[in-house]
Amino acid sequence: TGPGKGIPPGNYVLTVTGTDSMPGDALGDPFQGKFLVETSPFTVVVPPDKIGEEYDFGEFDLSDPPQQ
Repeated sequence: TGPGKGIPPGNYVLTVTGTDSMPGDALGDPFQGKFLVETSPFTVVVPPDKIGEEYDFGEFDLSDPPQQ
């Protein structure tokens, strides 16, 4: 019972998914596949000293992603 240890330290790809009822979007994805695991420009690092603690990755501006 209680909180776990969270995810292991390391580098992770941040993905964003959504649904869109508008026809013509790629698979109903309002982001048109820009933030899938294969295409997302966003990465986050979980540091070893944050195991079992809360950790704020900050904000991600989807309209201004980092250059790959």
